[in-house]
Amino acid sequence: MATSQNESCKTGMHPFVNAPCDISSLVFHVTNFEFFNLDNFYPHDLDDSYQGPPLKGWLDFEGQFVFQDLEWRIVLCTLDNCFDLQEMLHSQGGYGITHVCKLERTDGKPFKFEEAVDRIEPFIYYLSFARGIWVAPIVFAGYDGSGNLVFEKWENVEQKTDPWSNRSCWFESDSTDLVRLFPGFIKLWNDEAWKDVLKITIEWFIEGFKGSSGVSASIVLQIAALERLGWALLVSSKKAISSDGFGKLTAANKINLLVSFLGLTVDPSVDESFPILSKLSRKDNGKSLFEVMTEIRNKIIHPPARKSKSNDFNDVELSEAWIFGSQLLLLCLFELIEMDVYK
Repeated sequence: MATSQNESCKTGMHPFVNAPCDISSLVFHVTNFEFFNLDNFYPHDLDDSYQGPPLKGWLDFEGQFVFQDLEWRIVLCTLDNCFDLQEMLHSQGGYGITHVCKLERTDGKPFKFEEAVDRIEPFIYYLSFARGIWVAPIVFAGYDGSGNLVFEKWENVEQKTDPWSNRSCWFESDSTDLVRLFPGFIKLWNDEAWKDVLKITIEWFIEGFKGSSGVSASIVLQIAALERLGWALLVSSKKAISSDGFGKLTAANKINLLVSFLGLTVDPSVDESFPILSKLSRKDNGKSLFEVMTEIRNKIIHPPARKSKSNDFNDVELSEAWIFGSQLLLLCLFELIEMDVYK
């Protein structure tokens, strides 16, 4: 039976606002993330240099990833005995609660709901980035230090969420890369100079990856995201070029400079993975793939006054440009997450 404190926590709740009581752990659920049955309780399996104790799991079944830093711990668990749900989502699509999570401080101290929200937001962005669609946190339950339920929130949160897709992005259910890359992601997110850039780039990446607004719109988003990353890294963070100097570059040169600075081994002229784009580059005086991409973007935004077949790109060419743009943006994000942008 609820106490008066419990009732005060349940009254007048709205998405992502502070609860008036302290909690020691927060349990919440996640929609439409990919199923997995691995765990990472022994970090030395991920990093030979790790000398600390095993990470603390939560539930008594396989399929748990622990995301932990100096202050917070989140355990992401695939729901137990979820084979029927998995089969239904793969065959019918729609929406389903696929995972349950537990958030707590590593020092065991109580915290406010709004503090938890500040940690959940980047976690959900990260999962969505890995999944390639928007997943959402729902059904929150807060517990005190004795394990008593003191707070519940059942309302839907103001968070974008997509129906199930059998097409996943970079998350693989037989790999622990999801855990390995998270520290770099959260470090970048916690830097005020990078947070907004990272958020909007992830948003544009996901919308571009889904292609739900059409291939043409996705290509425009991908080029915009690459240019924005280039400015944030080369002008704002590393001071490698002045704002005026960067602004005078063509979009293709901005992307080329970004890719070169990140040390990516992308051949801008010929790539066997993209034969159609490579053919277009050779046909047009050896233009780089970046130039071909930006030319496609330019013709999408500013179509020629006189429409002719010679000015058009066909659906196959657009589709390959979309895939190339998605992979290139993903590689750039991976490099940014893993590099030390603070040097």
